[in-house]
Amino acid sequence: SPMLVGLLRALRDRTGFKLFCVGDDWQSIYRFNGSDVGYILDFERWWGPSEICRIETTYRFSGSILTESNAFMNRSPHQIHKDLRPGMDRGSRLEVADCDNRIEWGRRISEAISLIPRNESVLILGRFRHDIVSLESAGFRWKPCLGSQSYIVTDRRNPGREIEFMTIHGSKGIQADHVFVLNNIRGPYGFPDKRPEPPMVGLLLSDAGTKMDEERRLFYVAMTRAKKVVHIMTLRGLESEFVRELNAFV
Repeated sequence: SPMLVGLLRALRDRTGFKLFCVGDDWQSIYRFNGSDVGYILDFERWWGPSEICRIETTYRFSGSILTESNAFMNRSPHQIHKDLRPGMDRGSRLEVADCDNRIEWGRRISEAISLIPRNESVLILGRFRHDIVSLESAGFRWKPCLGSQSYIVTDRRNPGREIEFMTIHGSKGIQADHVFVLNNIRGPYGFPDKRPEPPMVGLLLSDAGTKMDEERRLFYVAMTRAKKVVHIMTLRGLESEFVRELNAFV
């Protein structure tokens, strides 16, 4: 925040300390809450000449999740260019499920879950908390998970198996073996979310990016929550522009 930056600058001017910061501009997803990615993108503007130590090896995923997510983010002119490389070969995959309707995407999620070993974790993500409602007509049920912002989901086709649902914002820092990202469609409350943001948000932040840049970062976070497979759920004819950018989309 501006107050914290001001405090750190005052301390440095008084004591001459050196400042070492760790951050990833690709995962800055709290613009709506006042977080300004400009503090990373324009670091030298705030702190003067600096050295950058890049960490471009990831040990969380590989395969098409890495290549698709890396290419997706490097298309943005408002992000630091990176060339991520895998620290292992896990064979991670990104798959696009282009469905005719929400009942079909619920069925395809069920079918995919039935093939996942019980010892492997499954996570369902939504851009919004109410995205989970899209699975109701397909036989899924859910209840709040006490003590967290997530939900426990059950599927009548896979009895006895519990799955977790949360928003993409809530999933920051979390991973699962298999991830399903819902509602990647155009239109109201789709993903990316194109509703106007409150005017005060833009006035309080720098010109380092826009709400759409943040939606891109949020999609990157969603893709990279999976260690093995991420399923991007969309509707035929309503595919979002983010889905259409993916090489996995045919």
